[in-house]
Amino acid sequence: MSTTLDHHASLPAEAPPVQAKQGRRLAAQLLRGVPNLLVFALLAGVFYVGHRTHWQLPRVSQWFATATAAPDDWCLEHLVPDSRCVECKPDLLPRAAEFGFCAAHGVTECVLCHPELAQSAGDLRMPQYDTAGALALVARPENNSRNTLHKGRVQFASAESADKAGIDVDVVQERPMSEVVVANGEIRFDPTRVAHLSSRAGGTVAVVFKQVGDAVQAGDVLAVVDAVEISQAKSRLLQAMVQRDARRLSLQRLQAAGDGVAAVAVA
Repeated sequence: MSTTLDHHASLPAEAPPVQAKQGRRLAAQLLRGVPNLLVFALLAGVFYVGHRTHWQLPRVSQWFATATAAPDDWCLEHLVPDSRCVECKPDLLPRAAEFGFCAAHGVTECVLCHPELAQSAGDLRMPQYDTAGALALVARPENNSRNTLHKGRVQFASAESADKAGIDVDVVQERPMSEVVVANGEIRFDPTRVAHLSSRAGGTVAVVFKQVGDAVQAGDVLAVVDAVEISQAKSRLLQAMVQRDARRLSLQRLQAAGDGVAAVAVA
């Protein structure tokens, strides 16, 4: 009995090691899931920032300007220092007077009708070439009179930002304008000054006496054509001439013989 009681009394002592083993297993599973949780948290942060910034990353110049500007002196809407933002503080750079759309020339804020908008040191003058003819060379879309994009202003946080963005300022100059239409074409001689020659019989050109560009006159021999038909005709002509000569000789002999017979008969 004492042995049995001791055996049953020792059973509860094995429970704590089993619970500790299960706890370690649960802790290991949790540790293995921590990297996944961190990845999901990072992705959620990226989606949140992308949604807030419309998935547009600021340029290096904007990061530099943000780092150098004061923490509370920054315009989040236009990404420039708030103390120098001309959109939020129009008094820093007042807008020029607006004249609207010019129906005569089809542009907004026309410098031809309002020369003061040209910002020219001298008198405004028209271009020295035919602008109407150049513009009418090809079909062009007309400007939209209701477009207001020209009213927007681009502002950089600093001069260094403009330099890093590659912005350069130059004086307006007048230069010739040329517009070229690329198309395939063929160059031909003047049809009124070109004569197309051909041989009456087909054959092979044996000799050419004249080249393109040489001066020719009526009766000049341009080339010699070796034609089979001409050779056959020449052969027939020679045969006919030989037959003619033979028949003429025979005729002369017959006439001579006839004269001799007539003389004997008369005697």
